[in-house]
Amino acid sequence: VHIIEQNILLTEENGIAEIEICETYQNKTSLQQEIFYYFSLPKNAVITGLWLSDDGTHKKYPFNVSPRGAAQQVYKNEVQMRIDPSLLEQTGPNQYRLRAFPIPAITSWDRVSPDFEAHEYSDKLKLWMSYVCMATDGKYDLPVLSEKRNVYWDNKTKITVNNRDILKSPGWLPESLQFVA
Repeated sequence: VHIIEQNILLTEENGIAEIEICETYQNKTSLQQEIFYYFSLPKNAVITGLWLSDDGTHKKYPFNVSPRGAAQQVYKNEVQMRIDPSLLEQTGPNQYRLRAFPIPAITSWDRVSPDFEAHEYSDKLKLWMSYVCMATDGKYDLPVLSEKRNVYWDNKTKITVNNRDILKSPGWLPESLQFVA
């Protein structure tokens, strides 16, 4: 599954920021796929939301907070019914596991032709994750990826911070951001 866009919105007030990361996924296979991230958040951060959308226009599937075992069971049931769930579990201090399924399969093989532009695909899934954290030395740390499965980015992945294009680093996300009004 290719990440075609990463949009990061940072709003800051008095050294505290809300950071929202939105990724747009595009499955390059003929089968529905699941993506998996294992990451850590800064020690001073707390998750505030997780949403999915298969139409890309709004946060269509809102989050529910559940105990870990109950959340895993709901996720498994939803996956079996091919419904759009995501699961964000805290697995340790500042450690999280994120899964999202199904990333829609490609519906037409002619889309893999070199002339076809990525933005023309209609089979996309968006995932939003938000958290709040405090500044460290005037910067806001972003999640640090420990492991990923079934998802990739490349030099075609577009990344914006507060609606400004930035250069894509080789890693998942930049290490930190500084608020610029």
